[in-house]
Amino acid sequence: MKIALILCDGFEDIEALGTKDILNRAGIEVTLFGETEIVRTSHNTRILSDELISDKILTYDAIILPGGLPGAINIKNNNNIIKYLQKMNNEGKLIAAICAAPLVLKHADVLLNKKATIYPDDEFINLLGVNYLNEPLIVDRNIITAAGPAVTFNFAFAILEYFNIDYTDIKKGMLFE
Repeated sequence: MKIALILCDGFEDIEALGTKDILNRAGIEVTLFGETEIVRTSHNTRILSDELISDKILTYDAIILPGGLPGAINIKNNNNIIKYLQKMNNEGKLIAAICAAPLVLKHADVLLNKKATIYPDDEFINLLGVNYLNEPLIVDRNIITAAGPAVTFNFAFAILEYFNIDYTDIKKGMLFE
């Protein structure tokens, strides 16, 4: 199984790297697709992309969008990513977005008749519209959304659960239990 994780300048550190870490612990290949070779986080840490954003993403089983500002806006403004989201949604592939990134899903029209959550800011909630539920994590068919950084681990565990991967040992090893 292969998962594409999208990095555009201004992404939230923990949402991207925390999710990648947990998925890697489960043996899932997570490729960091960046808009440039070196991408800056919302806290100005430099991260090296594994690959540049390309059509190769369409060969992956899932796509993850971290939040953070202006990262989520930069993802939303990338027309190729919007096309990838639409095609992957039409194929029923998993699409996961956290924090402000569900706005990208709304912009790509992949939330039609699906519920989602987002960072609990009035502006974001209004932009997400009728799809919004005031919950920390929502799984609706092939779409997983989460509200923000504090939910990162549960977001990653939900992705594992979606793929029927037992993460009991991972939680124990990370001292959750």
